[in-house]
Amino acid sequence: MPKISLELLASIDAVEALIRDPALEDWPTRAADLALLGQARERLERRYTLAVVGEFSSGKSYLLNALLGKARYDAGGRIAGLLATDINPSTATITELEYGLPEAAVARYPSGRSERIPLDNLSRFVAVAQGDALGGLHDATAQEDAAPSNVRVAIDSAFLAAGFTVADTPGLASLNPAHRRATLAYLPRTDAVLYLIDTQQPFTEGDAAFLGLIGQHVRTIFIVQTKIDLWRMPEGNATAWEAARERIVERAARYAPEAEVYAVSARDYAAGTLEGDAKLVESSGFPALVAGLERSLEARVQAARTARTLSVLRDLTAKTAARVRRAAALADASDETLANEQQRALELVTERERALGRERDDVSRAGAEAQAWIVAQGEALAARAIRALAAAIDVADIERVRDRGRFHSLVDTTVAPIWTAFADEVAGRVARALERIERAGHEIRASDVVAARLGGEPGSGAWSRDLASGIASTIVLRAIGGPTVSFVHAVGGAFAAHPHGTYMKRELGGDLYGSFFPQFQRDVAGTVEELAADLGGSYGDIADSIERERVLARSESLEPIERAIANFGDENKRRAAAAGLAAAIERLARTDESLVAAGVLLAEGERDAARAPHRNGAGHEAVPFDADAYDRGLRPERYRVVVLGALRRGKSSFINAVAGTRLLHDEGGTEALFPIHVRYGERDRAYALEHEGKWTEIATGDATAQAARSPVLIETPWDLPRQLVLVHAPAFDSGNEEAEEIALAAARAASEIVGLFSRQLSDRELALYARVAEFAKPMLLAHTIADNESPGERRTVVELAGRYLRERGIVANRIFTISALDYLEAAQTKRRPAPWNELGALRETLATQAEEHMRKLAERERRAVPSVAQATLPSAGQPKLRRALSRFFGRDTGAPRA
Repeated sequence: MPKISLELLASIDAVEALIRDPALEDWPTRAADLALLGQARERLERRYTLAVVGEFSSGKSYLLNALLGKARYDAGGRIAGLLATDINPSTATITELEYGLPEAAVARYPSGRSERIPLDNLSRFVAVAQGDALGGLHDATAQEDAAPSNVRVAIDSAFLAAGFTVADTPGLASLNPAHRRATLAYLPRTDAVLYLIDTQQPFTEGDAAFLGLIGQHVRTIFIVQTKIDLWRMPEGNATAWEAARERIVERAARYAPEAEVYAVSARDYAAGTLEGDAKLVESSGFPALVAGLERSLEARVQAARTARTLSVLRDLTAKTAARVRRAAALADASDETLANEQQRALELVTERERALGRERDDVSRAGAEAQAWIVAQGEALAARAIRALAAAIDVADIERVRDRGRFHSLVDTTVAPIWTAFADEVAGRVARALERIERAGHEIRASDVVAARLGGEPGSGAWSRDLASGIASTIVLRAIGGPTVSFVHAVGGAFAAHPHGTYMKRELGGDLYGSFFPQFQRDVAGTVEELAADLGGSYGDIADSIERERVLARSESLEPIERAIANFGDENKRRAAAAGLAAAIERLARTDESLVAAGVLLAEGERDAARAPHRNGAGHEAVPFDADAYDRGLRPERYRVVVLGALRRGKSSFINAVAGTRLLHDEGGTEALFPIHVRYGERDRAYALEHEGKWTEIATGDATAQAARSPVLIETPWDLPRQLVLVHAPAFDSGNEEAEEIALAAARAASEIVGLFSRQLSDRELALYARVAEFAKPMLLAHTIADNESPGERRTVVELAGRYLRERGIVANRIFTISALDYLEAAQTKRRPAPWNELGALRETLATQAEEHMRKLAERERRAVPSVAQATLPSAGQPKLRRALSRFFGRDTGAPRA
């Protein structure tokens, strides 16, 4: 099983005990809360899923037999195992192998029927054979419904028992399009991909195309170089397999920069294990591969699961705390107070029921509108893809088009950017809308709802990050595995149906426009419509959740009052209720302490894991936060605006809105533990801070994740002043014991502070802003996520915040009321933001102050350079001095600095 900290398990037990407290025995949603907690526990304990992917004859079956401990010698003295290892067969369907006793296998077919399979006959059902010797029923060229769609195998394996589920996937170059489609559709659900490369062909064009595609959508990739035992002859200063590994590592850094590379010999590992040869086992490379798998998955996947579980625990604890405290106040109230409270609750709950009904209907309408919008966006998608494909095929050599593997690479590379642009647009719009609904205070998790609709697993694979990433990854991989695969299959079939040399560009051109492109257009339309229905259905699921909330609103509000009224006339019952609630409040305090301990442990674990360097040199080694290095990485002339706030205050959304583009993922999943700097650049680029204040370039898509390991700098084209820098500070209440000090370090280096809060400034927020005020920096505050408040509520929030600040002597130049989501949606739809939304005014304030800062810098430079240059230095030293001053004032780009 995956490793789970004792502190986190204790927190789960504490929250469960709190919800099961006798004082909450009659609470209407108690069963639902316990079910949610059970789901969180189950997902935390779920085994890691590894998808093993490779071309024909890349050594998949040998590797799996060795990894699972199922290798053996056959009667002829050859190594065999549970899965076929013949050179001709190749896996024909997704085969999921998991630990279980008794050992058994079940095949599931597209029609829905299932069939038990004898393990000694497993190869007949999951192997592709030539002829009828192993059952032509499952031949790679057979119809799509001839083979099982999925085979589940339970076996006794020490590797699987350690916490893994392994998925053996069909060969990527199979003649049956269903095989490639099945592999691509499976990937968004996996925690990691083991991509196999044969030492004999180290990094082919197909490898580059496939890794370039999945590298954007699969978080953890292990590139496994196989069959090194066959290539141990000298080649220069190294053996042949070592030379091949250098090529693989070099190209992996380009196409999948976060991947780790391991070289193995499954044959040596199997032989060493069977013969008890420890030296042969070690030299096989398998121990290093298994250790790398465990280390990386614990650092990435389990850390994300832990963060997700803590989020659920905090939400449940906060909700339960509100219930307990309300019940305690009611238990101590007079009969007159209870009567007034009941009357007030009746009025409020009636209005809340109406409001929830309106919101349910609004969400349903928004789903229908989103579905129609997605279909409309898809209408132009096929035309763009067809134009790009026509151009690519026109200039390609006919032999490249005829070769199915190379043609797959050409087509994937051509259409992937088009699908990616479409996916990013759709995912961004849908994610913003659903997250806005979630933040309105409903007990829903939009990522869970959408993942279930799109066939993903909440908290795993593509869904372990933010909602937009999960949607976009699923769209791209579904599209590449759908219309794109079918198009390649159609063209390949045309070549196969004609004698070599008789079907050339002219004949292909006629078929492209006569049948292949029209069918491709229909396939794209079908895929987009299916996607639109799934995403539209997500809105429907959320509307159903709001309806359930509406149905329960009356009992949630009134039943606690009715119980208090019933107990009022019975002093014994009243004392018992008060004692029970007092005990629950004590339990609540212990639960809070447990959650804090688990949060601190999570932050420490993420930081320690981040500091572990990659073994293959393809990635960037993470560094701990070093205040001196951080200071050295900052330019003194920048106008840095540090954005402070607690968890879920919308810091990322705020910076995205001010910048005018989606740069940062919404908070959740892996928390940013270090500052993220955003400023102007001629093109989108990202950097991570390393030792001695040096910034090293990283992939822009990895910037947010990298902020869990080191400070990050993002450059983007924008219309804001060039010297303005927006700094996303870590949430001071994230559970990381250093978070507040890191946030203060960022504030200390700032030109101005923007503090975000929601509803009401907490004591902890006020304490932080009091410490920041000691730096004597200009400070602005912003009441965020104010979309669902009435005008009166917004005024009250701002007035209370102002009073709290004055009471503590904290000077804030102004308190704004803002909504980043409303501002972004207004910009996208070309409408004006809501009249109460002051984000535009806040943005203008920051821009004006940065421009004034730059004007003063220019004036300072104009005065400084001549006066210094005219000093006693010789004239030969003046150019060098000017260069030094120019670097100080930011004109010499050199190495990037935040």
